[in-house]
Amino acid sequence: MKKVLALLTFSLLFSATAFSQNLFTAINERDALAVKFLLNKGANIEAKDANGETPLISAVKTGQERVVIMLLQRNADVDVQDKNGNTPLMLAAAQPDQDQILNLLVQHAPKMGTKNALGETALIAAVKAGNKSAASFLLENGADVSTKDKHSKAAIDYANEQNNNGLISILSTQGK
Repeated sequence: MKKVLALLTFSLLFSATAFSQNLFTAINERDALAVKFLLNKGANIEAKDANGETPLISAVKTGQERVVIMLLQRNADVDVQDKNGNTPLMLAAAQPDQDQILNLLVQHAPKMGTKNALGETALIAAVKAGNKSAASFLLENGADVSTKDKHSKAAIDYANEQNNNGLISILSTQGK
């Protein structure tokens, strides 16, 4: 409670830019109440930190479903990219146990074919991470199994390299 009060007092003294920086702090500290307060006070949901991350990217990376919901309700850009070109969808797909966040992002119609600096799509990121449920979900929602990265490899090539029969099966059957 003291942390929230201190944050409230501090926040009242500064502009929307300060609100945005405090928003990153609140997300990093997993303080959803402070995030809600800052959003209600006009924090910039598209502000970027030194790594090119927006609050949505930070919330996805740390698996904070409640914060992701708050940001999406305020129309945070689901196609925003960090310095490495990663989108929230790519980051969620590459992490285990992010099915709910992945579903929330897909409900906001992200571009499935967006590529990061390595030419990877969310599907390739999911496969490289061995995330079968994410790969299957992405395919069900329009991901293209034939897209290749900068190494001229498609998702199935990474599944074959890993000898991941589950992913190979998913990509072979759902990807058609």
